Amino acid sequence: AITHTATMEVHQAATIFPMMTAEEYEGLKQDIKEHGQREHIVVWKGLLVDGRNRLRACSELGIEPEVRELMDETEPVGYVLSQNLHRRHLTTSQRATAAAKLATLQHGDVKSQKSDGHKCPSSVDDAAKALNVSPMSVKNAKQVQQRGSKATQQAVEQGELPVSLAAKLVKQVPDKKEQARIVAKGVEAVRAAVKPKADDPPAAPNTASDWKMQRAKAKKTAEALQRALSDLNDLKRIQQLPDALSCVRAIISQLNDMNGDSPARPNTSTASIVLDPL
Repeated sequence: AITHTATMEVHQAATIFPMMTAEEYEGLKQDIKEHGQREHIVVWKGLLVDGRNRLRACSELGIEPEVRELMDETEPVGYVLSQNLHRRHLTTSQRATAAAKLATLQHGDVKSQKSDGHKCPSSVDDAAKALNVSPMSVKNAKQVQQRGSKATQQAVEQGELPVSLAAKLVKQVPDKKEQARIVAKGVEAVRAAVKPKADDPPAAPNTASDWKMQRAKAKKTAEALQRALSDLNDLKRIQQLPDALSCVRAIISQLNDMNGDSPARPNTSTASIVLDPL
């Protein structure tokens, strides 16, 4: 091993995974104090790639850290992944955050496959697979990183706030100061902040594709009801179900209205579903 001063530049690959929580760090620091530095700090071309927590602890304890140099041909991102994926006990949200950072890493060799066998994912899907999370979780994490306050990001990285909940918060509460205020009150406060109000109407479609999807659903539902009525006619039970039939007629009428006109596209009745009169 070679020794270095406790101050060194950190490679961006080292930031993929979160720093330890305060409790974890104090445990590490105490262990180093009592038993010495068990694992080397690892650098690549003079940049720290693994061991930020150990470096900090050694610095605070006044211990000269022991450092190991990687070979130049080593892929630093792949190395960091292989060292941390199984060593760190991370929540799903923490892994999603790491995957989001991995997917957005701007490094010349990230997309390459080096001879040491360390594969470096470069897309959201690849990063999600590497960290064993869903692509949606990674996309949520990217939203938090792009639009979230520092407090919101830290809460997710420290495993204190689910990334899916944090993504809802940054979307519904764009003001970062307000986000920080809510996050400081805890998870339940965040849940309350993003929970739909009881008197809030459901969101209306606001794009052409949204309206197309709504009309398609209405058409399928109306056709299913029409088939059900036909079956009842075949069984000659209609006379026994006057109230039910009236209800179904009303529903079909409403579905036809939905399938035709919309607030965003008035007077489109020519596109309506035409159902047989009952």
